[in-house]
Amino acid sequence: MTPEVEDIAKDDDEGFRQAEIERQEREHRHSITAIHEAAHAVAFFMTAKLMGYDSADALWYVEMYQPHNPEYFGRNGMGCTLATTYGPMFSKAINDAAKDVDAHEGMPTQEYCADVIAAARAAGADIESWVRATVLIGMAGPVAQAKETGRSLDDMSDEMLAILKTDWTGPYTFGSMAGMSPGEIQVIVDNAIAYVSMKFDESDLWNALLALAKALPKEGRMEGRECWKIFSDAIETFEPWA
Repeated sequence: MTPEVEDIAKDDDEGFRQAEIERQEREHRHSITAIHEAAHAVAFFMTAKLMGYDSADALWYVEMYQPHNPEYFGRNGMGCTLATTYGPMFSKAINDAAKDVDAHEGMPTQEYCADVIAAARAAGADIESWVRATVLIGMAGPVAQAKETGRSLDDMSDEMLAILKTDWTGPYTFGSMAGMSPGEIQVIVDNAIAYVSMKFDESDLWNALLALAKALPKEGRMEGRECWKIFSDAIETFEPWA
């Protein structure tokens, strides 16, 4: 083999190795993202009773993105939104109590959400259970990601709290709208992290979560009822979170 051919072969080998490394990195990122979103989905199922819904109707859909998708670029401008999990924003009791609040076109606004919660509080709806369910759903993704990657929750706590405190649909804003003090909200967040961590250490639940994560598409949408079927078929005993 001439030196020129050897150089070409070396370049081809290096190109192949680099391509394989990039492929594995993509697969790894997808796996972590899928587990993160599957955890949110599972939390919707598990908190359905708190929210007043049937588990099969507790989740709307999971949407998986790819970097070339325009929706990939996240709220923080860093292109970190690889996926999103959608379900009801409010509990059934809150929706029923606030049914006369004028809805806004498009995505709900902070003003609209404040009006809904105020109307629900006035009607005597159970706001605390809704806040607790919302926090459990929000914490499930980061907790599952920490478990899968081997990172401690202490390592991720600042990251999680930064997201929670800057997201106006997060527990700190919603809890404040519900009349809770920062200390009361923090107790709910801390309890949620501990509780979800404990539940994800249950092998039956964790394996069912992984089954859902594996089934999520690399790109595109999986409807909530399909997610529920995959999860419920994979778990032997289903016990809603209190």
